[in-house]
Amino acid sequence: FFTGELTACAIGIARAALDEYVEFMQGKQTVWIPQVRRTEDPHYQMWFGRAQTLVDSAEAGLMRLAELYHEFCEQQVSGGDEFSLGDDMRLASMALQSGLLVTEAMDLMIRTAGSSAMKNGTRMQRYWRDFSTYRSHIGSMMLENFAVRHAAATLTGVEIHRPGALRAAGPEA
Repeated sequence: FFTGELTACAIGIARAALDEYVEFMQGKQTVWIPQVRRTEDPHYQMWFGRAQTLVDSAEAGLMRLAELYHEFCEQQVSGGDEFSLGDDMRLASMALQSGLLVTEAMDLMIRTAGSSAMKNGTRMQRYWRDFSTYRSHIGSMMLENFAVRHAAATLTGVEIHRPGALRAAGPEA
């Protein structure tokens, strides 16, 4: 579940970056003609809307992850299905997908906010630096293929024995 915790932090950073992006839009004009406040420019409206949607979608995925986590725990406690490695990897994969959405949102905001947004000491620079820590954490990068592969193997009944080797589950395999 720790992958979900990391993703929750990343989503929080992206929400703060969205607020800062709005500040930039309200306070700066476009560099192209006609020069208008960025909040009035269709490009900036589209970029903000896309970033907002990506962050909202990431959060929705994380909320569904939390619901499933609760369901898996409840099933095991009530004597139902065991909370399996496959279940855990499924949740990790969901967190990673939400992380990819929020990464796309952060990248979009950084690319379109302008270089002045990234000056030393700005909040946007701090958010990007903090977000980069999330992106370089093992929980958001190296586990990606591992989690997806294990979730798929468990859900399809294929057992993973060693890196790169798959075989059908069962006593004969």
